Amino acid sequence: MPTGDVERLRTRYDTILSKAAAGNPPPPRHPGTHGRVKQSPAYNLIRRLREHRNEVLRSLTDLRVPFDNNQAERDLCMPNLKQKVSGCFRSDTAEMPLPSSAPTFRSAANSPTIVSTHSS
Repeated sequence: MPTGDVERLRTRYDTILSKAAAGNPPPPRHPGTHGRVKQSPAYNLIRRLREHRNEVLRSLTDLRVPFDNNQAERDLCMPNLKQKVSGCFRSDTAEMPLPSSAPTFRSAANSPTIVSTHSS
């Protein structure tokens, strides 16, 4: 990406964060109180986006960094999806049915303990 475009996007990013900070100021400290003042989630997000500006905008200058983290989310989501589809947790000795499948076994007049002791 051309350097002028990168600087224009960085300036726009800073402008957006400045407007967001103006709309979400930190709460005032009340007289006689001690310790930290609880911040709003919006204020905390704006602060973190400012602190990590270079990391957030890294994909503008480093083409090895993806624009989004969808692949990382997909990598985490796939084992969970397989686990949900199979309906069981695997252990070294046997398959353990999820608690939600126990009523199904009971309604079919099967014992959940018998089903959980058989391995596939």
